[in-house]
Order: sequence, then structure tokens, then C-alpha cells
Amino acid sequence: MKNLILICLSGLLLVACGSKTLDLLSFQNGDAVAWIVPNDNDTSFDQEQDCGKIFASKKSLILVLQNEGGNYLLRQYWGGATPKETIESFPIAIDPMTGKIGANFKISSSNLEKNQLVEVVTRPDGLNMKFTITQSDSGKNGITVDSMEYLNPNEEQQKEYETLKDVGAIKSMKYSLCTSKSFKQYLDSRTPKESAKSPTPDNALNFVLDKKWSVGDINCTLNGGSYMVYTKDRGLVQTAGGKEQKAGSDAAPMTFEYVDVSSAGFTYKQTYYANDMVGRLLNEPKAISAQLEKRITLSDNNKITYHNKIKQLNFDKLMKGIKEYEVNEEDGFGNLCQ
Repeated sequence: MKNLILICLSGLLLVACGSKTLDLLSFQNGDAVAWIVPNDNDTSFDQEQDCGKIFASKKSLILVLQNEGGNYLLRQYWGGATPKETIESFPIAIDPMTGKIGANFKISSSNLEKNQLVEVVTRPDGLNMKFTITQSDSGKNGITVDSMEYLNPNEEQQKEYETLKDVGAIKSMKYSLCTSKSFKQYLDSRTPKESAKSPTPDNALNFVLDKKWSVGDINCTLNGGSYMVYTKDRGLVQTAGGKEQKAGSDAAPMTFEYVDVSSAGFTYKQTYYANDMVGRLLNEPKAISAQLEKRITLSDNNKITYHNKIKQLNFDKLMKGIKEYEVNEEDGFGNLCQ
């Protein structure tokens, strides 16, 4: 995936747009997006600047580079003609409106002279990269990344660069340009109608309950079904590989509750109690073995984000009869399954 990010980044820098022919200046101003041309035989970018028409005919993933507010954003989208079974069998879920990769490269400097654009961008890990981009022949809505350099790389980054050169990932790459406006219209046209449904304004919990939510980017249909469902009577129910995962047991019961409910989100609390063996070790029959406190925020109609605080017994200390808890925290998200 890192290879793709570097390759596409080059393309992002190349995008441009105009009333007739798209050019480097248009991309530099954020009026156009660039999408990678997979092979030299693909001449669709020479004939169209309406990427909506082009993308609608594609049957695979499309890599797109966008300039938004001085940052280059790398995204991938499914072509409009991609079979449903291909999308469902892909292990990573891709939101049709936002893309998946989400790589963010901040523009450090930009210099456009005639038909050549030199961009220096900063990767999320702090590495500066220099791209030299040229405009395609007159009348063609395309750009070419002629070169990519790592500026002052550390030893690990230099090794990464050499590896990418060896596999042919760092080479002259061709990109097509299309208007940002037409691209947005294309994405809008693909938005599932049910996604326009608004959450209950005074209760985020009611909106989230009984719906299937992905685990991060994992496709909800993977291996027969992988998702989470928040329920009123059983709490958080997780399904993996098509099989529902049971929480708690008669020997080690579990309780749950929803608290701090608002229009923005809610908190889910889940408590596991010790089984008989642990209770005897601690001389405390109803000892708590683990607790989950999950703060869930309704990000938009199709996504939730959450912050987990997990407290659980330190079992090394437990075996010595000492009751001590470890606390770990993590963030995550889920997309509404379609």
C-alpha cells in the first residue's frame, strides 16, 4: 500500500483543470483531481475531462489524488461498472464518498514555470519528497510525474526508496486530470439513497442501535459476515467469520449499560465478573475481571468513532493472589454496513 501512496502522490501533484484543457495550474489551485492511468494504452484521459463519465465505465479500483486546502489527499474508489461481487469480496471496505487510503501530504513549496511543476511535500512521517511534473502534450488533459526524490532521508527511508526503485515503483508515471466539480458530482450520484437518512437529533443511541457497523475498514461481508451490532437486550454483539461471538457465560457473567446519551454520542459500559477460580484466588466471589468503557461519537450518517478504555486484571499478579488492574486505551471507527 505504501508503494501505491508514493506513486499516486506523484499524480496528485500533477492535476489541473481549465475551462477547455486541464493543466498544472488548475490542479495547483485545487480545481482538478488526478487519477492514475494504469497503462499507456488507456487513452480515455485524452478525450474526456468529465471524470464522472470515465469512472462510470471502470470495473476496478481507481486511484485519485486531490489538492484540498494545500494538502494532497490520496483516495481510492470503485469504478461505477465494478461488479457487486468484486466489491463484497474485497477484504477492505471502501466508502464510496471518502475513499479509503486517507494519506495526507502537506505542500511545503510549489513552483510552476511554463509546463513544469516542482512540488515539495511532507509525508505524515515527516519526510520531505520532491516531485517534478510536466504537462502532457497540448490538447490532452494529462500530466506526467517525471521524477520523485527523497530529501534528506534517514537510513530506513533511504532503504525504502531503493526498494521502490528496484521494483519499478519510482519511474515516470502518467496521470489524467478531470474537474473537481465533475468528480464531486460523480461521487454524489453514487451515494446510497438510504445514507441520506438523518440520525435522531436528540438521541444518537437510537440511531446506532440494531444497525450493523464495520470493524474499522474490514468489509462487513468478509468470510460470511464481520461486524458489530449494539442492542438493547444483549449489549454489544460482535460477529466474525459469520459466527456471533458470545460475551460472558454462566460461569463468568457480563453486564452492560448505556449512559451519557446525547445527540452527539453515548457511552457503552460492559463489565465482566470473575469465574469461581479467580474468585477463590482473590477471596472475592464477585470480583470484576475486566471492564470496557467505550465512548461512541456519531461522526456522520454513515460512520461512528469510538474511544475504548479497557481495564482488566493483571493475571501475573493474580496468580500470586494480588488484585491489580491494567488499563489500556485505543481509538477506532466503524462504517454503517450497506
